[in-house]
Amino acid sequence: MLETVLAIPYHYKRNGICYLRLRPRGATPDSFSISLRTADGALALLITTDILKKLSEFHFRKPAASWEQLKTQAVEISLRCLSAVHGDVSTEAYRAGRARSSSTDKESPTTAPRKSFYFTPRGIVEPDCAIQKPDYGNPAKGFGNPRGLWRANLTVPGEDAQPLVEEIVQEHEANYAKLLSDHEKNPPVLPHGRKALLPYEGDMPFVINDDGSVTFRIKRYASYIDRHTQENKPHPLEVVDSKGKRIDNVPAIAGGSELKVKLSMFPYGWTAVAGASVILQLDSVMLIRLVEPGGADSDDGWPSEAVDGGYEAS
Repeated sequence: MLETVLAIPYHYKRNGICYLRLRPRGATPDSFSISLRTADGALALLITTDILKKLSEFHFRKPAASWEQLKTQAVEISLRCLSAVHGDVSTEAYRAGRARSSSTDKESPTTAPRKSFYFTPRGIVEPDCAIQKPDYGNPAKGFGNPRGLWRANLTVPGEDAQPLVEEIVQEHEANYAKLLSDHEKNPPVLPHGRKALLPYEGDMPFVINDDGSVTFRIKRYASYIDRHTQENKPHPLEVVDSKGKRIDNVPAIAGGSELKVKLSMFPYGWTAVAGASVILQLDSVMLIRLVEPGGADSDDGWPSEAVDGGYEAS
């Protein structure tokens, strides 16, 4: 039995934007209201479904949770769900859930923390990079990504990579320690026969290779939802030359090209599908040495598969 019974959640619109409202059942004026940052009803429903699924998981783990505890969880869950859908730009403008009472109808937006940026050392980008244009997946086969993805998996010599590796690990450990502390203060309480989702750590956003080099996995969405018009707008990737000058017409960049990458870090908690870790979010790229697709130095072209004595184009 859940001690706090929620009324049926519902949507409403303000200035054309969809909002979600939750409240406990009964004649109480207290409620939780949040902007879903979209005018699209179908998208609002998808976001709401994700929020309610995660909130229900917490509620069933802790059936004695009070409305105040549920409201606190709803704020944190909604932030993660909206961040996953709308990306970094709208996360900065995200207006956190508001607890409202009958005495006031004012809304107080929160200010997102300022990002810290890091620069990678010089490294070699892997063949699956998406820098000149975003990767939209394969919609025909059901693996499409309508928002697109900028991606650069960068391999750096081990000694050069160590300072950034330490920064990532420190970011993760601080976040994981806080999550564990919160978990211990509010341990999940489940009905008999159900197992709690215990804390666990996921994979780090880098791989240490056999030769001691380190490959950093860096990416971000290629579009965002405009907070004024709610339209899906492109979020271009800035690429500069070796002197820091912006490149207007970005060339086709193949695996084997030499780059430096500017990035930020986004730590996250454990879920049923992934453990707590850190995302490396791509901000911009410096092109130091260009390798074009199909060139002799390309890691993702055919020249390395050449066959002697075969057909040659004139």
